[in-house]
Amino acid sequence: CRVLAHPPDCPYTNRNYDSSFTCTKSGVVSRPLNKEGESGEKTTKQQAIRAVPPLRECIEGLASDSDSEEDLEDKYDERIRLQAIKLLKRICDNPRYVPLIVKFGAFGTIVDQVMQRVLEPSVDIASIIRNASINRALQADFIRDKGLECLEILLENRDGRIQTCAAECLRDLMPYLHDHMGDTEKAFDHRVLMHILKLVLGLKHPAIEKFAVDSMLTMVAFRPMRPLLIRERIIEATKHLVRRQKSSHDLDVNKALMGIYYYLVSYSEEAASIIANDKSLLQLLAALGEFGENFQKHNAQILHRLCTYKALRFKLYENNVIDILLALRDSNDPDSRKLSLDAVFELVKSEEIIQAIPADSDIMQMMVALSRFGSSQVKGAATKIVNKLSRFQEQEYRKRRAAERAEAKRNSPVSKGRSGFP
Repeated sequence: CRVLAHPPDCPYTNRNYDSSFTCTKSGVVSRPLNKEGESGEKTTKQQAIRAVPPLRECIEGLASDSDSEEDLEDKYDERIRLQAIKLLKRICDNPRYVPLIVKFGAFGTIVDQVMQRVLEPSVDIASIIRNASINRALQADFIRDKGLECLEILLENRDGRIQTCAAECLRDLMPYLHDHMGDTEKAFDHRVLMHILKLVLGLKHPAIEKFAVDSMLTMVAFRPMRPLLIRERIIEATKHLVRRQKSSHDLDVNKALMGIYYYLVSYSEEAASIIANDKSLLQLLAALGEFGENFQKHNAQILHRLCTYKALRFKLYENNVIDILLALRDSNDPDSRKLSLDAVFELVKSEEIIQAIPADSDIMQMMVALSRFGSSQVKGAATKIVNKLSRFQEQEYRKRRAAERAEAKRNSPVSKGRSGFP
């Protein structure tokens, strides 16, 4: 079977071809180029159709009844397998020929061999899997042929190029997976997807982080996936990404992280409590707001949603969320200012917080100012809070005065002199 592996240029990979190839029982051999520097024949679809099945057989190790023992030994030679994979990779580099790899079973064979640990993951194998994942028309076949499970093995490899290909595959597949997460006919194991995502996050590689957060944002947008993300402690797993943004300043990653946290916080109090109880994470999220008004708005949305949970309000207050909200009040973005004020109003609904606010605090001064100069709606809400704070502070003042008088009375000379009479 003769194969001329010289597909047209494609943006996915860098190809510098120097020969065409012939697949024989003894191996895959190269044929020199002609004087013009080009192959004598150009690769066509018909040639690719004829090439893929025997290449698949070379990888699979199939033999006909007429093969001798020596031929069988040659067919199972590892070198032949690797050459066949390299040739398939070159065919697959042309997007037009990728469906042939899947149609004639070569893709499924490669995945099976990798899953059974017969083939060691290589850059060529990762490129074939990557090119198959890009084609949306083939993504159903990709899932059927266990391509998703194969990504786990690729991510466990130490070669950064293989890991990057696997992370890109996950990102390319996420729109399809999102559309079919609830489709029983095209179902896939959500736990496998979650494990792959955690493997990508565990790499902690700056070049791969964007693929991870893009994939996670697509996952979290699908409501039934949120309990699984929370159960798998995805918020804790992404904390290092938030910390890294203080120095890397990747705006796309920032925006994706803000979206992920907002989705999870809006979904359940369990997810919200993870952030509310982590003072350092709250400070890191506040720092993301320094990258522009857009991020200040996202930050205010998350904090406002956190403050709507009654059980978390006092913990948020203890973790100095008031300071973050007051800083957002100085934002140039009107939505950020409104959301932060609404969050403060939610926070001070707690009697514990009312009792903890000092009389000369910034929050008290802000409420007094808003009760005088805010809009009619804001004035009304601020006035109620001021009255509530004033009443409590007046009660506290009276209690202190009563305690001081009682203490003074016990310590007075008259009280001490009378205490000796029966």
